[in-house]
Amino acid sequence: GKPLKPGNELDQALNEVSKDLMKSPPLPSIPKPPRFETERSNSPKVIQVASPLYPKDSKVATRQAIGDAFVALGKADSRIWSISADTSNSTYSDKFTKEFPDRSVECYIAEQNMAGIAAGLAARGLIPFVSTFGAFLARAFDQIRMTALSGLNVKYFGTHAGVSIGEDGPSQMALEDLAAFRTLQNSVVLYPSDAISAYACIVNMANYHGPAYIRLSRPATPLIYSPDEQFEIGDAKLVVSSNAPKLSIISAGVVLHEVLKAVKELNVDCLQVIDLYCLKPFPRAKLLKLLESSNGRCIVFEEHAAEGGVGESVASGLAGHIREWNHVAVSRIPRSGPPEEQLDSFGLSAKSIKEKIQKILG
Repeated sequence: GKPLKPGNELDQALNEVSKDLMKSPPLPSIPKPPRFETERSNSPKVIQVASPLYPKDSKVATRQAIGDAFVALGKADSRIWSISADTSNSTYSDKFTKEFPDRSVECYIAEQNMAGIAAGLAARGLIPFVSTFGAFLARAFDQIRMTALSGLNVKYFGTHAGVSIGEDGPSQMALEDLAAFRTLQNSVVLYPSDAISAYACIVNMANYHGPAYIRLSRPATPLIYSPDEQFEIGDAKLVVSSNAPKLSIISAGVVLHEVLKAVKELNVDCLQVIDLYCLKPFPRAKLLKLLESSNGRCIVFEEHAAEGGVGESVASGLAGHIREWNHVAVSRIPRSGPPEEQLDSFGLSAKSIKEKIQKILG
């Protein structure tokens, strides 16, 4: 993410390119894959791993849970493979590669090839996890779509989601990923908000047979849950409750933390906050019950495009039961800047969220 310094660094790089690559490009070595017998069973094996050990008051990015959960899964089941696209140090999937180099494939900046390799491995009975920035998975959507249509067991890590990645700018920000993956048949779409829930969701992905996507964030955030909390596919979590809620606030990821800050500052007992960590399958029954308790009044905050993300998931999943609807999302092309300024510019900072809620409550 940094330019070469003029002088020695630039001269050395140009010399290496002209001397080593331009004159005689190295030929790749492609070994013949070993024979692999697919495991056949009427009762699929359940992969079990220990709970994560994060210090109680620590701040951990959800993307960091990839390294921890991925390594634990790799130790528990030899079918787990890592397929990456030159971002493994940023997605933390390099932890898996260091432990299991013989089950790791580096595809470099070739996301379509990466998705194709993962599909081939899944067809042989393995469980490949594809990891890159969520924005870059758009390049491989045709291959991802065909994987889903074929019913292949491929899992996708999409990191650096939303405007909170900051200075890297809009080309790196996944803002359409939830919409894309929600369209895939038989898919699971997860969006955890802290490292503990991310760890649990990754383990549950491994035990789900079919395509699954998990959206992960760059910034380190506080832990919300205890290590023994369960995050079943098709559920949601009530993180702030009220005996007489006047408004249901729904969010996920980094923005959920901004919501929690805002609610704490408001210091009122008429708000309930819901962590929608699973968008698909949508937890309709649970959210319907919670929404009814707030008389159908709802607001969604998310760092995704307004189309196809958390908000539209709620709007379509609870259609006919929402009496008052509010939705704050990424409504224009972002620019480069600090995460705090990015969030604030879209009304997603704790300060902006607090003002919005005050306005709704009157």
